[in-house]
Amino acid sequence: MKSSILRTGLVLACAVSLASCGGGNTGTLLLGGYVSGVTQDGLVLQNNGGSDLAVAANATTFSFKDYVPTDSVYNVTVKSRPANTEKCDVVGGTGNTGLYSVTSIQVVCVIETHSLKGNVTGLNGAAGLVLSNGADQVAISADGGFEMARVSLGYPYGVTVLHQPANATCTVANGVGTVTGDVSNVAVTCVKTGA
Repeated sequence: MKSSILRTGLVLACAVSLASCGGGNTGTLLLGGYVSGVTQDGLVLQNNGGSDLAVAANATTFSFKDYVPTDSVYNVTVKSRPANTEKCDVVGGTGNTGLYSVTSIQVVCVIETHSLKGNVTGLNGAAGLVLSNGADQVAISADGGFEMARVSLGYPYGVTVLHQPANATCTVANGVGTVTGDVSNVAVTCVKTGA
C-alpha cells in the first residue's frame, strides 16, 4: 500500500516537474487566420522565428502545423513574400493565446501594379474616341500621350477602341500582352474618313 502511494506520488512529481519546464508540452491551441492577395507561391510565415509555413498560391486561410500552449506569446511575421507582390502585411499577428485558439490573424498581400500608357496620332481634333482595357475606359480628345488604369503584374491587358471618333477610324498597335513591367508602347493611329 505504501509502495503504491509512493509510486503515484513519484509519477505526479515527475509530471509536475516536466510541465513546469515545458518538457513534452507542444500545446493544444491552433494558431492561424486568413490570407488575401496571394496569387503565386512564395509566401512564407513564421511564429516567433520558428519553423517556416509556406502558404500556397490562391490560399485563403493558413494554420501553423505546431499547436501552441495556453497563455503563450505569439508573433507571426512574413519571412518572404511572392515575387509579384509589393508587400505583405500582418494584422493582429502578435498577442497572447490565453486559453483559446487564435484564428483571426490576417495576412494581406498587395500585388505589384504597372502603368499602361501609349500615344495617339492623327486624331486632328476629331471628338469621341474612347479606349478601353476591360472595364477601364479613357476618353481621348487630342493627339498625344494617354494612360489607362494600372495593371497587376502577370495579368493580361488588351487596349481596344470602344468608340470611334467622328469622321475618323482609329486602330491600336501593341495593345495586347501580359504585364511584366511598365507598358508605354501602345500606339493608336487615327485616319480621317470624312469632311
